[in-house]
Amino acid sequence: MQYKELFSYLGKIQIILEQKAISGYVACIVNSGFGDIITNASISSVVPQILGLEFKGITSKVACYDDISNCIKLFPYFWRNRFYEKFLKDINFMHFSENEVFIIEVNNVLLDMESLIMQLSKAPRGSIICIAPITLFYTNDYGIFAYQFGIDLYDNGFTQTLQKNLYKKGFYDAIDYSPMNICIHQRIGDSGIVKINSNGDIISTDWIKREDKYKQYGWYNLKNKKGSQWLYGEYCKNHSLKDFIQRLKLNFHKARIYFISDGFEMAHQVLEQHPLAKKHLLGLNISYDSTVARKYGEEFINVIKDLKEIDKVIIGEDYASFLECIKIILSSHLVFSNRRAYIMRTLLGFKADKSFPQIVCIDGLESGADFYLQKKNIWINGALRQEVVNGILSFNLNIYEKYVYSNLYGESSWKFSVLPFYSASSHIKSHLSYKLGEAMILNSKSLWGYIRMPYVLSYIKDKHKQEQKEYQEKIKKNPSLKLPTLESYRDYKDALKIKNTLSYQLGEALIKANSVRGGGANICTFICLHHILQRSA
Repeated sequence: MQYKELFSYLGKIQIILEQKAISGYVACIVNSGFGDIITNASISSVVPQILGLEFKGITSKVACYDDISNCIKLFPYFWRNRFYEKFLKDINFMHFSENEVFIIEVNNVLLDMESLIMQLSKAPRGSIICIAPITLFYTNDYGIFAYQFGIDLYDNGFTQTLQKNLYKKGFYDAIDYSPMNICIHQRIGDSGIVKINSNGDIISTDWIKREDKYKQYGWYNLKNKKGSQWLYGEYCKNHSLKDFIQRLKLNFHKARIYFISDGFEMAHQVLEQHPLAKKHLLGLNISYDSTVARKYGEEFINVIKDLKEIDKVIIGEDYASFLECIKIILSSHLVFSNRRAYIMRTLLGFKADKSFPQIVCIDGLESGADFYLQKKNIWINGALRQEVVNGILSFNLNIYEKYVYSNLYGESSWKFSVLPFYSASSHIKSHLSYKLGEAMILNSKSLWGYIRMPYVLSYIKDKHKQEQKEYQEKIKKNPSLKLPTLESYRDYKDALKIKNTLSYQLGEALIKANSVRGGGANICTFICLHHILQRSA
């Protein structure tokens, strides 16, 4: 969709919102894992957030939060929200029943604008609206769009309220960052790989329950070596976990290692109850032996539990484990995961301390995700697991310069120390001047960019002010968290050059112009943009 077309649709929606006196919006809580809940609630917030509607709370299309037994009846084989309801209530989210909000259902917010407008036009006056997915919203459709539109997809009413309420409950106070934490996450439930009979058949529970490509990715036979080579590779990787963890401890012998997993129970439920999984197994002429499958799962888990290199093992899905796993992920300097979605979305939804740098080892990223992760000081290194296996932790030069984890891989010993900002360069790029200038340049490349620029700059300024306030409160409670001086970073001299860049000087000029003129952000913006044209001519 072109910006011009989108802008036209948004204009029409804005008119309806004013005519109908729409009082706010709620985020839709979907029946899925909490990663999907975060993503769908965030996408549900995109259009209301752009148009300035107030976030009111949450709702669910199937009344899961009013009658859990109703949801279990509707989703007997895939009921994931059994304790999420309690969690969201415990942290004081305002919940609205289905008849208290006006629900607008679409497949894709960006592609279904006409349907959205048509449904919105039928909303009763004074309604609270909810843009809900017919099935699920997927991040790939929105990541780049939100970035280009000047919006942080994961900074919205839902995630802000989530983190704010967790702060009040003392959730973040209990996170322990020292001395060094390593998290190994293995999703083996609804995305697990299971040996299901004595004939050598292994199954991917993720792919076997899908409508398409289940033959390509869902099955492999260990005896006749037929089926998905990808699945066989994942199976071998799972069975090399013991060796990987031992090598990890050898390299980082002072680190605490945590192993977290959803366990195999969901895998058994999928294979025993999911209609598509049962249909595809029948079509492939593959038998499911519950005894073999459960024995395989138990043996796999016992191998992990017996490893003396692991400081703590959490397996299974319950309320207490859910909360503890989130804290472990948020406090881990290194995170290894066999499934990107859960780790990525947990960090994007829950991480509040952007001063804490993390390296995450996952295979691939969803569109635009790297931008949102880097804003939270999270850096992706997909090669790290193989480097541990090979015993050569090179972290290549570019990654080394990016993280500046100066003691992470010293030649004589494995120590770990983290600076709140990993370089002087990143410290200077956190200045308001640089952030404003970067936004001005990015938005000067299109007519729509010029139109939205004052709003984007105002958002950046307000966000920066809030971050500074939080930082001052943090160091008041704990003076040791105060940032080092710029001079203490080894790239200090090179970093000073950033102050001479166009981005920094434009932002600086805008701040000065606003202070001299006593406001007038729109006029000052265009005065400063004149410098862009002169410098780039």
